[in-house]
Amino acid sequence: MLIFLNLIGAIFAAIGLLAFVFLLHSIGVKGGLLMAGASMAVGDLLYRGMVKSPGEDISFLHPKRGGNIIFIPAWIVGIIVFGIGLFS
Repeated sequence: MLIFLNLIGAIFAAIGLLAFVFLLHSIGVKGGLLMAGASMAVGDLLYRGMVKSPGEDISFLHPKRGGNIIFIPAWIVGIIVFGIGLFS
């Protein structure tokens, strides 16, 4: 079953968006993107490390272990956002 977006993914996306909005005026767009991406990636990786799904060995890629945004794990989306901020 494909999971397009789940509640955990929406929460991590909201955390990243809030980090971006609150830091936009103080450290700029580049810093806001860096912090948004880092907060999404670290939060999802910590969540996936703590939550165990029965019988699943691939903890960091399985859709039931953490947040998903458009079929992609939230930590990968966070790394992409971080990379955009890093190279912009």
